[in-house]
Amino acid sequence: MPLFPIVLCALFTGSATLVPGRTVARVQLDAPASREFVLQATIPVPPGVFPSADGSVPFAVRDHDGTIKNAQVEVVTRYPSETDGAAVVEIAARVHRGLTEPTGSPITYDVLFSPHAPEAFHADSTVEADLLRNSGAVRLIARDVFNNVYTLDPLRADLPSKTMREGSAIRERRTYGSMMPVAPRTGPNATLAHFLGVHAYVREFDAQPFLELDLRFHNGHSGLDHTTAVDNPLGTVYFESVELIVPAGWRVRDADPDAFEAGPVPYGGGERFSVIKPMPDGTMHFMPRQGQTVRRLVIYRPGDQTLASDHVTDRNLAFVRRGQNGHSEELFSWWNPDTANYFPQRHRLPELSHVPLASIQAGLTSHANLLTSALMNGSNTGYPVMTGALGWAHPYGVDDGGMAGGDGIVMYDGLRVAEAASNAGWRELAMRNRMLTDRHPVALYDQDGEPSQYESWVLQSAIGPWLPVWCFLTPILFAADPFGFTTAPTFQVDAVHAQHRQPPYEELLSTFHPIDFEHFVRYTSPAKSLVWLGNDSIAKDALFLNACLFRMSYNDLPNSTYGNYISTGLANDQMYVAGRPGFGLTFGRLESWGTDCVAAAYASADLKWRRHVEPWFAQIVDLLDIGQSQCSGIIQSTMYEQFFNGTYRARQSIEQAITENMLISVRETVMNGLDPWRTMKCNSILRKSCYAMVTAPCWSTQFHSPWQKLAVGDGNFTHPPFCGNTPIDGFADGGDAYQCWSSFAYAYEITGNQFYLDRAQEMEGGGALLVALQAAGLSNLENRAALLALVQALR
Repeated sequence: MPLFPIVLCALFTGSATLVPGRTVARVQLDAPASREFVLQATIPVPPGVFPSADGSVPFAVRDHDGTIKNAQVEVVTRYPSETDGAAVVEIAARVHRGLTEPTGSPITYDVLFSPHAPEAFHADSTVEADLLRNSGAVRLIARDVFNNVYTLDPLRADLPSKTMREGSAIRERRTYGSMMPVAPRTGPNATLAHFLGVHAYVREFDAQPFLELDLRFHNGHSGLDHTTAVDNPLGTVYFESVELIVPAGWRVRDADPDAFEAGPVPYGGGERFSVIKPMPDGTMHFMPRQGQTVRRLVIYRPGDQTLASDHVTDRNLAFVRRGQNGHSEELFSWWNPDTANYFPQRHRLPELSHVPLASIQAGLTSHANLLTSALMNGSNTGYPVMTGALGWAHPYGVDDGGMAGGDGIVMYDGLRVAEAASNAGWRELAMRNRMLTDRHPVALYDQDGEPSQYESWVLQSAIGPWLPVWCFLTPILFAADPFGFTTAPTFQVDAVHAQHRQPPYEELLSTFHPIDFEHFVRYTSPAKSLVWLGNDSIAKDALFLNACLFRMSYNDLPNSTYGNYISTGLANDQMYVAGRPGFGLTFGRLESWGTDCVAAAYASADLKWRRHVEPWFAQIVDLLDIGQSQCSGIIQSTMYEQFFNGTYRARQSIEQAITENMLISVRETVMNGLDPWRTMKCNSILRKSCYAMVTAPCWSTQFHSPWQKLAVGDGNFTHPPFCGNTPIDGFADGGDAYQCWSSFAYAYEITGNQFYLDRAQEMEGGGALLVALQAAGLSNLENRAALLALVQALR
């Protein structure tokens, strides 16, 4: 048994017990302007708390006046074993702030264990009558180059839908449909079979007079259903505008207003809000193949603006606090070792009380203000916002999806937001997610609005099942195009070009490439934060889409009837390790960030999909168990042209740390409690890999850290690894003191070996480890997090 849990048992006072009426958690937010609102917060919980066997709802909230308000409870993430239930839940209850609590002041609410029967949702009658039951009252409208009109009622009851929340405080369903031509026609000015696809997240709140409407627009129809043209790919799409029509007397507000929205203006008997207004020079908007963008809107009446604004900007969102209840029991929180269920790693968070809270809050506010200003003004504020608005898009980061450097390459995110209970920090995460989505054209959706999964494309042949898709995040269309992207109609594109109506931003937006697998975490980390800290539906679906794309790219199927395999796929790696077990393999950050994304999606996915992908995770663990170098414990063995002039197979320290972090994610989110054998395998792989990190030849006594780059074999993959005979020119680029910090913690928690903490102390400079880590403040915190949390716990 690892030493770490034993030590904690000696120091830990015990978690809050589930006694009716007892406080088990506490949440905090800055008081919204509204006196009454629906409080929301995510809370990590022990196994077996929710869902309950008797169907009861376990929690309530103590309002400011002492009134107990029964809460709605939703699953955010789950433990690996279905019987253990939720690892993180969302609570929601309608509460008040006190008359003496000014807007913006920190306020707290106690969460009580208070089992109760599920309660009915009370809809606002006006929202129901004017919006939800008034067919066609809310519509999305777009126009093409010929001024053809396409429309979608996102509230239509007959659209494919999925329940996202259902309880007494919030009711949310996600609908999906494509904008369809109002007057289909053929000939010179013909309509397309359909226009952009739209996911609509429709949220009502308990007796609240507004409707939240989050939207995802995409140009990534998969073409899976050959019996209809409704899901056929469009290729490049040009459009004049996208407008949202609402009934007269209603208004629309964007959580993050941008330079290309406008309104409202009268439209027939209602109001028109331009989600994306026309280009001022008369050119068309451009969306590339698989492009996508999101908006977070609220529909309200002018007299309810304050309440609607509070909710759409998430000023009703609270954050769980650490501390004890009146019985000296530890509250459920990210810092409680019994409920340390943060991120797929399910690791305890470090306490940041050694950093002035005002400093943390100021940093979060500063970055949020930068993004708010960039969006609102359509401006370039300097890195990371390198361009102004490109029509509907405002990309985050540089155009190269594989930008070199460590910025955004982090094991954890959202730590500062959780510590400071910061609405500004939360808004920064949401804006970053939106702006990253704008430059991440990977959308690929089937007709039901679900991401296209590779299993749907499998064909049978004499050699067995095979996949007629070549994919590396996005389809490699010159190799195969079962989707129909290369045969999409071009007559509207031709018309735009003939009229010289391409927008001036098209060329620049086209240079922005998706965040590639090697740097995938730059896209997934804010999405993960939004899920774990706020149960955000857009972020959940973003992780799920990207998880499906990684599995389409990395699976065990051949890609032709001749047995050809994509060289970057799982099958290729499996064949290699089967022939050369124990040699190491080409497995690093690319495969690890992708697998971490799938683990994050698995955490919040429905039970059916979880069962479906568990064998895929088992293949990953088995691959690394067989492929890991038997003589050194090193996993990675990759040829890089830029490393050692392409003469050696190499191990890069940052990639090994990313792989170790991924293994923790898979162990904690997928295997632990579900598959004991592969849980042990994960620990065995980690034990050997981490020991390699802190010993020769990986460890540099000169730099007091692991070598950045280490030769692990010659250039011939059929030859065994070096096994301790590293050539004198097989070390490069000094030591890695950036990415590997959390690996020391993971190794200690598995082995209890003090040597790992001694090495961390050596890398930190030789002084007292806790003092040195805390003296670093917020520097590289997101990579140091697990180690800082461990050393604080051992204190």
